[in-house]
Amino acid sequence: IDEFVSDDLKAQVEADAAAAAKKVAQLAKSFCKTGCIDKTATFVKDLFNAMNNGQCVDARYFCGPCKANAHTWFSSGGDIPCCLNKVIAAGIEAFDYVAKNYGAQAEEWADLVSAELSEAANAKAREIKADIEEQAACIAETYKEHKPVCA
Repeated sequence: IDEFVSDDLKAQVEADAAAAAKKVAQLAKSFCKTGCIDKTATFVKDLFNAMNNGQCVDARYFCGPCKANAHTWFSSGGDIPCCLNKVIAAGIEAFDYVAKNYGAQAEEWADLVSAELSEAANAKAREIKADIEEQAACIAETYKEHKPVCA
């Protein structure tokens, strides 16, 4: 690994990881102190009960009936608790940061690994990636449509 990772990148990753750990600890404290565990549990239970209707039989495949059922639930008054939304927003921010700052390096490493795999393995990896991207896009669209307005 050392031959592929520069000392500058290692130092940046260590600094970013330390800052992220501090932010996660702060979020966790706030999440627990504000009663967000119960609010989140109720939210997840209610959302999944609403999604578990008709042809939504596996929430891993959110696009389609599960998304439609979630949309109906949100449109009829279901809402993401603001305390949970803080965690979601922080996760999105962290993902965007990592993609911006480390995405090119990750792609380079993926290309190195891909060069060592069979065509069948690469085809399966592309299929999995496409499935993940499709489901993530459906979830992101639903979140954007029903993102709570929080103070």
